[in-house]
Amino acid sequence: LMWRRTLMANERTYSAWVRTVLSLMAVALALPKLITGGTQAWIVRVIAIVFILVAGSLFIFASLTFSETDKRLRREGLITAPRWFFWALTLSLLLCIALSLLLVL
Repeated sequence: LMWRRTLMANERTYSAWVRTVLSLMAVALALPKLITGGTQAWIVRVIAIVFILVAGSLFIFASLTFSETDKRLRREGLITAPRWFFWALTLSLLLCIALSLLLVL
């Protein structure tokens, strides 16, 4: 029972990190569209880039933490979600982060 609670807590924590990353990316993409014109447009773009870089860093941290806990749970014999699903989600979100950076630049 203890390991099952750990598994569910790991999945909840990972999904919370993913929601945070997606929110940061949404703000980063919306910021240049909402604040347009003026001589300080480059500041808005720099802030958006910082948001995207922070989102990417948080996502890498969340992925590494989730993966490490998942490995520990697998060593204990607990069946977790398929690894290919985790890696597919990780690669797709990293691609979204890279595309967001290109859109802001």
